[in-house]
Amino acid sequence: MKKLISVMLGLLLCFTAFSFGCGTENGGEEETHVSYIRRNADGTETFMVDGKPFLYLGVECRTEAFTNCDKTTFDEYEKYFEKAADIGFNVIAVSVNWSDIETEKDVYDFSVINKILGFGLKYGIKVDLLWYSALMCGTSHEWHLPDYIFTETPRYQMFTDGIEKTNINISTIYGEETFLRIDDKTFMQREEKVVKAIMEHVYEWEEAREFPNVLIGVQLYNEVDAFPENRLEKYQVSLNNQKITKDDAWKTICTAMDNCGKAFKSGKYKVVTRTNLLRPECGDLSSSGYSPIERAAQIYNLKNVDCVGYDPYLNDLSQLKISIKYYQEKLKDNFTHIAENGRPNAKDQGEYLNPDGEILTAVSLNCGYILYELCSPKQFVKEGYGQGILDPETLEDYEYTEKIRTICRALKKISETAAAVNPDDFACFNIDSTSGKTTWNKTVHTADFTFNYNTEKGAKGFAIVYGGYIYAFSTDAASLTVSNGEIEEITFGETVNGEWQTSGTVTAENGVLNLEKGKVYRIKAISNGKQTSDTDIYKG
Repeated sequence: MKKLISVMLGLLLCFTAFSFGCGTENGGEEETHVSYIRRNADGTETFMVDGKPFLYLGVECRTEAFTNCDKTTFDEYEKYFEKAADIGFNVIAVSVNWSDIETEKDVYDFSVINKILGFGLKYGIKVDLLWYSALMCGTSHEWHLPDYIFTETPRYQMFTDGIEKTNINISTIYGEETFLRIDDKTFMQREEKVVKAIMEHVYEWEEAREFPNVLIGVQLYNEVDAFPENRLEKYQVSLNNQKITKDDAWKTICTAMDNCGKAFKSGKYKVVTRTNLLRPECGDLSSSGYSPIERAAQIYNLKNVDCVGYDPYLNDLSQLKISIKYYQEKLKDNFTHIAENGRPNAKDQGEYLNPDGEILTAVSLNCGYILYELCSPKQFVKEGYGQGILDPETLEDYEYTEKIRTICRALKKISETAAAVNPDDFACFNIDSTSGKTTWNKTVHTADFTFNYNTEKGAKGFAIVYGGYIYAFSTDAASLTVSNGEIEEITFGETVNGEWQTSGTVTAENGVLNLEKGKVYRIKAISNGKQTSDTDIYKG
């Protein structure tokens, strides 16, 4: 309730802000509220950008890893932004090293921020900043941090076979890996200072360009639950020769994360703060080694963390649905978002067996989606961590990349509609199996209409009922029959700046619309009324 009240107050500020342009007066300083989470009357949540529903369809690009591993220069990042936008993503989540910003103690260089925002603006793709800081996948990494932070911040003790160590690894990807005391007072003060400097610079950069609002969010740390749920026991993490408990570790995480979130929110440029966790225990997906949902709630209830997502690592779409719904049910008012990882030839690690089905599953359930990852650094590939959808040498497609491009481009054509629609009015086709079926002929119900989708091409598709229209799409040839209503007009095209732009008209012969690959159709239809109570809504 406390968070809900604060969100409602935030919405009031945002309404005032958007009514007058870019900001609102607060203590004599103008603020710009770029993004926030709207809680809807129907119990759903919507990610809002510039006061409009925003389809969070993102891809991650580990720019800090390119810098660390491949010695990539900031100028070379442009090609990744161009590729991400071309595929159809509307968000690129990019990581930066703290050490790239604070090159020496109290000496700041915002070149990387300027490049990232500039490329985002150039290619029309929004930016989400990944702030790994001193906690990424449960450990602290040398190359993410300024030298003085890494060497002067107190460390936990760690042991292997009873022998005390100063680090757990020397990595070719991250440098020295250890466990820093991220709740250390001095560390938090230094992190707060650099974060405030970053956001002040972002405001000035945006202001100089009349607020295109390129930066729309910040991820606080990464998979922080790996520290208490895995690292503690594995490395016998201790303080003053006493093993620290999970509760102590979670308290540390929450203290540091809330302080970091507060710093990001303290400036005049306001965006959503979020974090991601490992897959939670849920239903028949329970598994030791993953953090329980109660811990996600513990983070979500922090004042300065707006939403919590997780990394499911699932191929089975029926399990993915269960997982997302479980998270949504257990974390009320949270905007659930997932990072669906792909690792070719790695069992049960979310290989790209059905990437378009994974995207449709998430989006249709009102769940944000971040694909990991656009392109892997060459060192990642060399060491067996490559998970990209583009070849790191040539930036050419893999065999599964076109599936991602097809569905992303379609969703981008009606992104505001897809973001705003209630899940009960979002029907999906051929996403009820791990890899999709070549022949699929089933009936799917929404609250107002019934759809029969038939394909022999292995196509996947959707039908969204919103604002008096049905928006339909198929990844390949298929037929769509609309029941429980009357069709008045069918066009195909896309939405541009909130307005439907028609490219052509078609007709449904004998009530059957033949869907062509890649086209988005808008069907003007009048429903005969809500479906009867004995008709379950099946989303496909």
